[in-house]
Amino acid sequence: MVTRQSIDRLTSEPEMEEIELYSNAKERQAYDDQANLYAIIIATEHLERAYARDDISREEYTAECNKLISQFRLAEKAALSNMTTE
Repeated sequence: MVTRQSIDRLTSEPEMEEIELYSNAKERQAYDDQANLYAIIIATEHLERAYARDDISREEYTAECNKLISQFRLAEKAALSNMTTE
């Protein structure tokens, strides 16, 4: 027999255990720096796709690509400095 409790059990999402990614401010900063690098890489992929579809001009592509390269270099330095001082 199907009861309201059995339906609720089947349709409810399983409880997920919360985990800590960091235990102090320095570890949190390291995760933030890695997230920044990842975001820049994703933005670069989107820029590449837009350029390949002719959604943006060569000049726009070049300007945005140069910005992303500069951002990547800064983010990379920050991420590497956090890794070497641990």
